[in-house]
Amino acid sequence: MTPILEAKGIWKSFAGQSVLRGVDLTVDSGEIVALMGQNGAGKSTLIKVLSGAETADQGEIWMNGKKVHLTSPSSAKNAGICTIYQELSLVPQLTVTENVFLGRLITKKGSVQWDEMDKTVRKIIQTLHIDLDPGKLVSDLSIAEQQLIEIARALAFRYSIIIFDEPTAAITAKEARRLFAIMRSLKEQGVGMIYISHRLDEIGEIADRVTVLRDGQAVFDGPATTNGNTLVSHMIGHQVNREASTGRSPGKELLKVDRLTASAHERIDFQDISFSVRAGEIVGIAGVVGCGALKIARALFGIHPINSGSIRLDEVDFDPKNPGNAVTRGIAFISEDRKLESIIQGKSIRDNISITILNAITKLGMVKSSAEKDSADKLLDRLKIRPSDPLYPADKLSGGNQQKVALAKWLCRGSKMFIVCEPTRGMDVQAREDVYKILDVLSSQGAGVLVISSDFQEVAGVCDRALVMRDGRIVGELPQRSMTEQSLLQLALGAEYAEESVS
Repeated sequence: MTPILEAKGIWKSFAGQSVLRGVDLTVDSGEIVALMGQNGAGKSTLIKVLSGAETADQGEIWMNGKKVHLTSPSSAKNAGICTIYQELSLVPQLTVTENVFLGRLITKKGSVQWDEMDKTVRKIIQTLHIDLDPGKLVSDLSIAEQQLIEIARALAFRYSIIIFDEPTAAITAKEARRLFAIMRSLKEQGVGMIYISHRLDEIGEIADRVTVLRDGQAVFDGPATTNGNTLVSHMIGHQVNREASTGRSPGKELLKVDRLTASAHERIDFQDISFSVRAGEIVGIAGVVGCGALKIARALFGIHPINSGSIRLDEVDFDPKNPGNAVTRGIAFISEDRKLESIIQGKSIRDNISITILNAITKLGMVKSSAEKDSADKLLDRLKIRPSDPLYPADKLSGGNQQKVALAKWLCRGSKMFIVCEPTRGMDVQAREDVYKILDVLSSQGAGVLVISSDFQEVAGVCDRALVMRDGRIVGELPQRSMTEQSLLQLALGAEYAEESVS
């Protein structure tokens, strides 16, 4: 049988560095192929080549037995390839129907056929077994619902190949199950799919086959039922065994939050939040997406308004009126959205790291390049950021290395209270370990670390203690000795849901 998609010997380089080195990939009709690998292994670049966002330097791409030239996203779509990125490409101000047909409006004699398009969207929504109004604005939809609009767009134009880039990274377990049901339905219709994920349990559940990339090469291709330890060894070349940090001796209280409350438009964002973080301590706030924890982090950094409550920082009252005020008081903030809020697009690694100390290294309006170089380059080497070229564009880095840059800029400033949101979302095994080690080092050097995460396994492994949130409130606190993925989940979802979610 001829594969729907066949990529042969794909090569791609950036700034003289080979990112893809002769990669082969095939997808058959009705097959789900998982694509795995460390951050920086070449997954994102391969997907960009297949989606037409980047052009391969060498190699061939075939669709249904015919050679195609993918020189732009539109050429990939015309060839039958649709990509649903982790950062969704919808227009919030437009309706569901307008987004589905964006750039491909149905017209007759110069008149847009809105009724026909609405009818088409309704049929697609019915096939997906979801309840959604085609006339609703996308800005009013949840992330999971927006993801379904991307799938509806793919069905509207009958693409042969759909590429899913970390589709479950920002949705709940229940929403993930619904997504998998839709993918199985697409599979029955003969659609081929490429599924990118770092979650080994998902790979075994939804994929038929897995291809592993390492250092720009395909090093393994086999059944998705392959043992997880085997896949990890192919990804990183060795077994990772991280022991939870023990023996930390927290010092004085750095951050104290008392009955913090925020609400907007008659909706409570979070209510009566009280907790503390001491020097040398890693405290987690765990909860499912939308529980309110991320808004607490943003409130502490002066981004989200607070209605009532009090905050003390280093035993002094603190009113986070704006981010500048928070930075001056020694708070570091690493957003869950690395691409949009933690990295300056188009700037080098060095520029991104030194941005927090510009005042200190500027004289008469001129940046002292030697001081900038020394400060940034030391951290680049210390955190093992790859590639190690300080002039390399930060937005071209893998997610794991971008996170290292985001942490480095605050280390450069000498911040004492770190608020880290979803620290390893979308990262591979090795990148996660690198970030965890950085957090361990920060706490051992006396910094306070507040980790906001919807990854319960992560919280249990890295935190000294954890608060658990549900519906804007703290519903429990667990010390390290009592923390497991299941115990955290029981509190986050309510005991009556935990057994089903864990199984």
